[in-house]
Amino acid sequence: MLSTAVLLSVALLGSPASASAPPAAPNLPPNLPPEVTAAMAAAAKANPTGAQAMEEQVDPTAHLPGELVAPWQISMQFFTYLQRHDIEGVVAFSRQPFSFDGRPAATTDDIKKGWVHYLADTNLRRSTLYSLEVLPYEEMVKRFGPAPAKLADLPLKGAVIAVANIDGRANLAMLRKDPTGAWRVYGFSD
Repeated sequence: MLSTAVLLSVALLGSPASASAPPAAPNLPPNLPPEVTAAMAAAAKANPTGAQAMEEQVDPTAHLPGELVAPWQISMQFFTYLQRHDIEGVVAFSRQPFSFDGRPAATTDDIKKGWVHYLADTNLRRSTLYSLEVLPYEEMVKRFGPAPAKLADLPLKGAVIAVANIDGRANLAMLRKDPTGAWRVYGFSD
């Protein structure tokens, strides 16, 4: 059986200035909520050269098992919005109930307040996302041991964990499918 943990380095390179028309939103996984699709299309429109550069590069999910492609794509968008301090984008990818390092946020308003508070204390705008790894929680436990005590109350069994290396620091996003079948982030820890 292939290992389901794949480390993918992410290099966000600029594209040539000769790009003529802004590209459409990147290929989107199925079953995304409309607010997520709209947020991704807006991001591609706001940064057409970045979206084009992403399209021109080798597919970073090519070596992932099929069941981890959509969580990787969602995680990449989530961490991109986080780095941009885009509250609406981050909230669009967040699911209720949400957990900030074990602290619960039950409503969308609570989640938004939690991200505003987190981003007020953190400057990620000039940070670099060096790598993104997605793996099932069970495999993460095999490789790194059990989750920290602050995450003990989260339903981690069966979840997918995204580990983003941002400026040499691990940032974790816990993902599950929502009732519509779309992958959403339900917990975050840094």
